[in-house]
Amino acid sequence: MTEGRLAPEEVRTRTFTRVVRGYRRREVRRLLERAATDLARLRNGLTEAGPDDPPPLTSEEIEDTRFQPALGGYEMGEVDEFLDLLTAELDQAAREPFRPSSALPAPRPREAPAREPAPD
Repeated sequence: MTEGRLAPEEVRTRTFTRVVRGYRRREVRRLLERAATDLARLRNGLTEAGPDDPPPLTSEEIEDTRFQPALGGYEMGEVDEFLDLLTAELDQAAREPFRPSSALPAPRPREAPAREPAPD
């Protein structure tokens, strides 16, 4: 992955500050689990859902998600900020065509440093 991109495992294991009144933790965890799975599927070129798999989440679905408030829930601002990053990441993964590693260009050989002539 390139620098600054979210890995599916980062999405799955993301933690948030717990506050007196915040988003219901179970609802947030369920959304993050599904988003991590979908992000991995998109990046691995598995855009077709299986018979039991829902289609990948869209940015609109994430933006339309409403979590129930709960005592001891996750801090709302932190969750909202992370979901903004996640939305952008899912959009990018959906737009980028899957390129298997065999389709990537071969690394270019490094040139040997130029040697200076030996002193006479």
